[in-house]
Amino acid sequence: MIYPSEKVKPEIEPFRTLHNEFISDVNRCNILIFIGFAFRDEYINSILNDAGKKYLIIISPHDSDIIKKPNGNASKFKRTYAIDASFGKAETINELQKTLASIDLSLFS
Repeated sequence: MIYPSEKVKPEIEPFRTLHNEFISDVNRCNILIFIGFAFRDEYINSILNDAGKKYLIIISPHDSDIIKKPNGNASKFKRTYAIDASFGKAETINELQKTLASIDLSLFS
């Protein structure tokens, strides 16, 4: 979990360790699923940019609006999917499963 108030890499524990783990996980994974991410934090955006071409899946009500903004931060990420739903509902899980099934994982082989 990354707290919205963090705009730079924290130096205080346990937040420093959590951020280091986050960076490690981002670099290790090909598909990243965010719940309630709005691309407003340039520090997190820079971590995602540095990680290379990943698939980003955002689950949050109205998040497709964030992705559709032509000059918004989300427009930097070409492989971004939005699931407009509240997390924890059965239809959200179904949409997530469909989105994951649509991703061509052979690109990462």
